[in-house]
Amino acid sequence: MGCGKAEAMRARFVTEQMQPTQGGVAEAMGETDVLHYDLSIEISNLNTGADTCTITGQNRMTIQSKSPSLTAFTFRLRNQYTITNALMNDTTPVTVTTISTTTRSVTLDRAYGMDEVFFLTIAYTGTTFSSGFGAIEVRLHSGTAVVSTLSEPYYAYAWWPAKDGDVGVPGDNSDKATLALTVTTPNNFTVAANGVLQNVQTLSGNRKQYFWSSQYPIVTYLVSFAATNYNTWTKNYVHPGGTMPVQFFIYPENDNPTNRLGWEKTTDMMATFRPLFGEYPFINEKYGLYNFPFGGGMEHQTITGQSGFGESLTSHELTHQWWGDAISCKTWSDIWLNEGFATYGECLWLEFKTGVQNIPAYLAAIVSRKPSSVGDSVYVPAAQTSDVGRIFSTDFSYRKGAWVLHQLRHVVGEATFFQILADYRAVYEGSAATTDDFAAVASATYGQDLTWFIDEWVYQIGAPAYRFGWDSVNIEGQEYLHVKIDQTQTVSYPNVFTMPVDLVATIGGSPQTRTVWNNARSQRFVLPVSAAPSSVQFDPQQWILRTGVTNAILVVGDMDGDNDVDGADFTLFANCFTGPGGQASPGCVSGDFDGDGDIDCTDWIGFRTAWTAGGSPPVIEACGPPPPITDPSGVARNRCISFSVPPPSVEWGSLAALRVRLVDLQNPAPSNAPCCPPRDFSAYESATCSAAGEANGCGRWVGKPGTFLESQDDPGINNFKAARVQCTPFYHDWSSEGLIQVFGAEILPSSTYDVAYLAATCMGNEDTCAAVSVPLHIKTARWGDITAAFNPPSTTNQPDAIDVTQLVNKLKNITGAPPKVEAQLQPNLPELNADVSTLDIAACVDAVKQFAYPFSGPCPCPSPAVCGGLACPEGPAVCTQSALPGLGTGALCVKTCTGGANDGDPCVSDLHCPDGTCGNGFCRDRCGRCTP
Repeated sequence: MGCGKAEAMRARFVTEQMQPTQGGVAEAMGETDVLHYDLSIEISNLNTGADTCTITGQNRMTIQSKSPSLTAFTFRLRNQYTITNALMNDTTPVTVTTISTTTRSVTLDRAYGMDEVFFLTIAYTGTTFSSGFGAIEVRLHSGTAVVSTLSEPYYAYAWWPAKDGDVGVPGDNSDKATLALTVTTPNNFTVAANGVLQNVQTLSGNRKQYFWSSQYPIVTYLVSFAATNYNTWTKNYVHPGGTMPVQFFIYPENDNPTNRLGWEKTTDMMATFRPLFGEYPFINEKYGLYNFPFGGGMEHQTITGQSGFGESLTSHELTHQWWGDAISCKTWSDIWLNEGFATYGECLWLEFKTGVQNIPAYLAAIVSRKPSSVGDSVYVPAAQTSDVGRIFSTDFSYRKGAWVLHQLRHVVGEATFFQILADYRAVYEGSAATTDDFAAVASATYGQDLTWFIDEWVYQIGAPAYRFGWDSVNIEGQEYLHVKIDQTQTVSYPNVFTMPVDLVATIGGSPQTRTVWNNARSQRFVLPVSAAPSSVQFDPQQWILRTGVTNAILVVGDMDGDNDVDGADFTLFANCFTGPGGQASPGCVSGDFDGDGDIDCTDWIGFRTAWTAGGSPPVIEACGPPPPITDPSGVARNRCISFSVPPPSVEWGSLAALRVRLVDLQNPAPSNAPCCPPRDFSAYESATCSAAGEANGCGRWVGKPGTFLESQDDPGINNFKAARVQCTPFYHDWSSEGLIQVFGAEILPSSTYDVAYLAATCMGNEDTCAAVSVPLHIKTARWGDITAAFNPPSTTNQPDAIDVTQLVNKLKNITGAPPKVEAQLQPNLPELNADVSTLDIAACVDAVKQFAYPFSGPCPCPSPAVCGGLACPEGPAVCTQSALPGLGTGALCVKTCTGGANDGDPCVSDLHCPDGTCGNGFCRDRCGRCTP
């Protein structure tokens, strides 16, 4: 792998014992802006044994004052160099004072005001000193000397005078300047340096002079040269705007076809990175590679030094041209913005090198670069920037830094991730950035605050460890996957790492991926799936940097943690019971079998299914079987629809109500078994009601298949022609009783019943389907309580898998007229009377926003007023992606499931938070995802 300076550090690192310049001596970095360096040096007296040479040179600096009264200028040059001359504006001698081992100060000839420009020329000579990764080295390769520089992080002072941050401190790399670099060497040497080669002159004394220049601003630690007997060649990089030279400087002993081909992959890499990062940032100059005597590589701007020829090293250093050179880390605390990005670039090269995206290759690459330790932060604390080894830590700055980007890509999505890179470059190219700068750009591009992510993965230490368990349960034909995730990392690490977690369930031999947002130390998720999984994997592709995953036993319904479901669990379940629409307390989450946030009779069905104690579990009173119903023939029925009168407070003659008690689901009949006696209704035909019964609204059964219920006591009921209901089990939560109101032209308000259910069941014969012969009006408090079950019971849709369109069309076919659906709203809200045969505004009305059961599919949104004052995010057509006001002061996230058997089904928030958000601005939806 291309570890760059980390590898160089392992090969050779010299620690220079020195103290940073004391505060208050130098002016602030921001008081001056260096615009240009004109550096000219000659190297002589090459001593490979002592690793030294003599440098004689001068640097003419163009400087702009950023102070209203600038009287001094501080620059760095090690104290073994003698300053032979110092001039202001090419004419006026000035005094240079040595402040410390690394630092000099010039008293200017006068005070310079804001934005005034002046020139300072420093002439110097002395013997080189190797520090840091080498700074400047004089080595041998195959008997020939090579002089080469590597100034990072703050060792430019070891060979040339420049404005720079002090040693051992975070520093400031934001002051970049254009560069002219002239290097005079023995005439058998070739010089590789930054920018474009302008000229080569032959001088007396067997010397040559190379003139390089760069019009792209450069930071001091990236200024470099190398001189030896290089072999050179050039290959053009072809790009949409033309061509650019890529130049190669290789030791003669390394010059062979294999090494040449290795380096020449650079042009392919540049073409591969172009759509990911944007065009090569120094396209008007060049890119180059040269052999140097240090280990690994160093990304000098436009000219990279490398000790080897491998793809990972080459792709790493090339990536730096975007991330490190065009944008530099502002301080050494932010070095991951250089090294983490470049390490990640190695992985992107392996992902895209063939021209076709190869995710397995990418994942293998990032996993192979997983840090061996996570016990420190990616960000280098200021107190540790005096330790170059800590700055260039392989585990933290390189590998963990790369994993920050890997995880960010999964958090925000692929397209957004690469847009973040584009926006980051657009803002900071030609300058330098901090971690907070990057976080701000990322948040703006993503559209949500990402500081939580940067805090836990860049500024904080450690990584999560997980314990993971799963089980599934079937409730009325719908399979639910239950998952429990615990974070078990050491207490010295953050208590919780918030991350999206991929769960891959194998269902019917095929993998299905569901993503959940894990943001608690211990958390449970309920995910509807198409069938019982045979296995579930936790983050199998390793999108999360983690120290381990252990498997745990999860028994659905085990509320006391003893891995069974028995009477003790029943007691806890009963105490948690809320009924429909309630909000379960956090301690009751294990009793929420269907994941809708409450503990109701649907969950009781799941609990009963999970029961392991033998025999029948106790009964929740609200969910017990309905009492036996005695039909007019005197036969008890407990799986058929029962008819009874409304409460005495409502007069039968004015209401004409049909009260429906839903099927006993505790012991459901087989799907092919009749729930009623054979369809000979002769016994009903002769049955009559008593006078008292008639007074209470008892109707008369008409004895024929497709029974008609008629009232004999009120002429006004003549408008009510018939209600014909096929006797087939209704698969729904039957804990509440439903009210179907059938009228002619009259629509009466109803406050008697809270919930209304309509289930139209067809066994394949249109003539035997449930029917009404006049337009039907339904009052309902929740759209989700209208369930269309047009398939046999074994394949009946779940209550929250609603196909309202199908229901409406079926009723239109039966009645010949579109039905009306009314939403019984909460108090003080206007009532809606909408023709839902066109579904024009049904999903946008306040009724939908008050309850967590919107229609599936697009919701036409004719005006913001219809949507509760919210403008439609996708224009006037749809608003299904809106975050709608929910219960209380909370938020309701409305999404749509994608993939698998639930494709297109509505996803509904099950967390309503007082502050309108659910942990870092997210709500967990019925798909099991935590969505913004």
